[in-house]
Amino acid sequence: MKELSPDIDAKLAAAFELKVQGDVQGAIELFAEIDGLHRDIPFVVGMWGSLLWSQGKAEQALPILQRSVVLSPHSNLASLALFNALWCLDRREEALEEMRRQQLETGELLPDYQEILAEINEKGP
Repeated sequence: MKELSPDIDAKLAAAFELKVQGDVQGAIELFAEIDGLHRDIPFVVGMWGSLLWSQGKAEQALPILQRSVVLSPHSNLASLALFNALWCLDRREEALEEMRRQQLETGELLPDYQEILAEINEKGP
């Protein structure tokens, strides 16, 4: 693994501060920069993708969220973020496949997924 630069803590703190202050685009850009310097830190990838998705950029977020799930296959948050992006993009079968993957990976179906399935069964996809 590549050694992390000494200023990564400061960059992460700055990215979170930008998010808290409402400068989500600035936070997105800083998380992208951090990922460019330190590829594949799971929470950096997850935050970057989630922030993109929260700004309505599901198509742009999708490959990042997919990478997040690869980096953290047991992460419920990563799985839910990917599911939501896929569903939002009308890629329903892939979203349901992510739900199944998460269940196989962790041995249980998340309560959030249970609620989603109940809603699908009630209203339809």
